[in-house]
This record gives sequence, C-alpha cells and structure tokens, in this order.
Amino acid sequence: MNWRMPAETAPHRRTWMAFPREGITLGADPDSGYHAWSEVANAVAAYEPVVMVVDPTELARARSLLDPQIELLEAPRIAAAAYARSSWAIAAQRAIALAALREDGLGPTIDELGRQLQTWVGLYDGAAGLVRSSGPLAADVAEEMGTQVRRLLARRTSAGGAARVGERTVLLQTLGAGGIHHGALAIAAERLDSEARGVVTSVAAMAGFALRQNETLARTHASLRAGVIGALLAGDETVAREIAKAVWGDLPTGRVRVAATEQADGLSAHLRLHDGDLFFGAGPDGLLLIIPGERDELLNGIAERFGVAIGVSTPTTLGEFDRAVEEAQLARRRGSGVNRFSPMAVGLLADADARTVARARALLRPLADHDTARGTDLCATVRTWLLHDARIEDTARALGTHRHTVRSRIRQAEQLLGRDLSSFAVRAELWYALLVAG
Repeated sequence: MNWRMPAETAPHRRTWMAFPREGITLGADPDSGYHAWSEVANAVAAYEPVVMVVDPTELARARSLLDPQIELLEAPRIAAAAYARSSWAIAAQRAIALAALREDGLGPTIDELGRQLQTWVGLYDGAAGLVRSSGPLAADVAEEMGTQVRRLLARRTSAGGAARVGERTVLLQTLGAGGIHHGALAIAAERLDSEARGVVTSVAAMAGFALRQNETLARTHASLRAGVIGALLAGDETVAREIAKAVWGDLPTGRVRVAATEQADGLSAHLRLHDGDLFFGAGPDGLLLIIPGERDELLNGIAERFGVAIGVSTPTTLGEFDRAVEEAQLARRRGSGVNRFSPMAVGLLADADARTVARARALLRPLADHDTARGTDLCATVRTWLLHDARIEDTARALGTHRHTVRSRIRQAEQLLGRDLSSFAVRAELWYALLVAG
C-alpha cells in the first residue's frame, strides 16, 4: 500500500484521527488532553465524516466524549503503533538533548541522531564541508554528497529535498534563514514520518545555531592565525609559537615546507579539518600553509578540489620562514596545480652556461618528443606565439594557419609542459629556455 500525506485543503472523503491513550503524551493533565482532542474531532465531524481509531482500553472514554456520528474503529495495533512512535520521539528528543550537553556537543548530537534514525547523518558547513557525521562514507560517495550539498546551498533560499547519491537516497535540509545559509543537514533515508521529522527539526535548529557560533569563532581564529603568520614573517618565532600553542597546539619544531595559495570559497573551512596535520593563516598575498613532512596527496587534493595554484618551498625551519614564503610565492606563479620551488627554475633565468642549456632542453623535452613522435610542430608554434606576445591572431598570420589551430596547439603544449601559459612568469621562463636551447 502506498501512503501519502495530502494537504488539509486537498479534496478528501473523510478525516482519520487516533484517540489518545493515557500516558506521557497527554502531559501532566490527561483530562484536558482528552477533552481538547475530542473537541477537535467533534468540530470536524460537523462538516465531514470522521473515523476515530481507538485503543480497546479507551473505547468507553471515547464514546462518552465524541459525537455519536463519529465512527469508532477499534484497532489496537494501529493505536499501539502510533503510541509507540510518539513515545519513541519523546525518548529520542531526550537522548539528543543529553548528547548536546556533552563536551563538543555537536558531534555527539549528530551521532545520536544517526542512532535514533538508524541511518547515516551528516552535518555540512556553509562551504559544503563535512563538519560531523555519524559514520564514514566511501570516497566517491562523500564527493558526490558534497556536490549535492553545494548545489543546495547555491540556491540561497531555505530549501530541502531529496537527492540520489550512488545507490541511496539522501534527504537534504539547509540550515539558516533569510538567504543566509550556515550549512546543511543530510540524512540517508527515502522518507521520514512526522515523528522523525519533528526530531530532525529540533536537531536542525540546534545545529544551525552551533554553526553560526562556529562561524564567529572561525573569524576570531582567522585573526589569530594571521597574527601567527605575521610574527613569523617578522622573525619573532617565539611569539608565533606562544599564540599558536594557546589555541591549536605548538607549531612544528623540525623541518617544514611552506605552501602559498590564494583564498578560495570554502578552503579555510576545509583546512580546519586538518588542524594538527598543518597550520595555515592569511599572509600578505593569500593563504600560507606550514606543512611538516611531505603531504603531496593533501596538496594535490586541495588544488584539484578548489581549482587553485599552490607553490611549495624547499624544506626549511621556521627561523627562515620569510625566505620559504618567497620560494613558495615564486613557485605558485608557475601555473595551476601544485608547483615546488626549484633552484633549477631560477638558474634557468640566470647565466646560460652548459648546465643552464641542459636544463632548458629538459624543460622543452616534452614538446620536442611530441614533435618527433607525432610529426607536430609545437616548439615552433610556441616560439612564434611568444614572439608575438601571446597573441593568437598574430601568431596564426605569421604561421599561415587558422587561429583555432594555434589555440589548440597552445593548449596541447600547456598540457605537455604541465604549466599555466597564461602566467607571464611561466611564459618568460619558457621564452628564455627556447633561446638558450637553440
């Protein structure tokens, strides 16, 4: 049987109600509850047929309080099920309230909601970053879930709905009001009954408030993070460590790498999930990351997910932070993706000795190898394009070919080199390499 819940104004033949049963749902004054319930039923019965489902233990009371024209349906199983769901909702609300009182109450609250609903529940922030969840997700499912949440938040209106993620249906609900979204709640379920929706609504209100508080705290932390970065740039490592240790724990003591990237929507929230693995803060020109050891997987994931260029310094200590930042910024200008600072790249623009020639040829080898293997002319196209200040039309005229052909060759060269040729610094380096290589 397919059940549905139409609006009260939808055409219908009768109204069904369930008569209350003595217990916690009637509160401290059961008589008032029975009379209020009966008055509603009697009022509706004046206009349309009413069927009242009654537990056998309440049949006599129902007959004494209800209009005789109301049909009484003695159905103990239905009444018991309704009573059980009401009792469940009250118990679930109590368990969630107790969870919220625990330390870091947001996490235990989401865990408890997942236990009560017996399904996966996730809380996302305003940048569609997963803040808390009642359990892990497979990587592909987690990625698709984030995509669905981003689409929901992009609407800028309070909204909810269902989305298909992999082989499961997920119910999504924005958290916030007035077009200001603080996040979203995701529940792996086909549908929820009224009792479950009531429990979810209370958690949504609580989580929305918590996310607003988290945003305020995040702004304060952002200022402190910028202060740590500023102290390191000024050479005051002691002050930087004292600030960081008071809030996040001590900064790394060994060799580190410094990464530089731009500010992007949601990036800071994503990096906060990795507190303890790295430190980050705003610098003079974007975000700066302090990374102990090698974290290629993390950096590559950030570059791909947020579409940013990331420059990475050579290993250093925090005592040489300013030098490391310069290296990272230089590497960042080399193009999209993750780029490590290399003294070779600097030397390429210095004295053209034998080693510089070798380095220039190594830089150009992907183009030369492709030309040899495929019979293309990418090196000549790139040289002509650079000679004409990267103007496609002028290059096409100089080569006697169509502008679309030139544009396609430049894109192909960009892919083979792994460099962003829209960057002037990258083009300058490539031009000198072409000159040096001969």
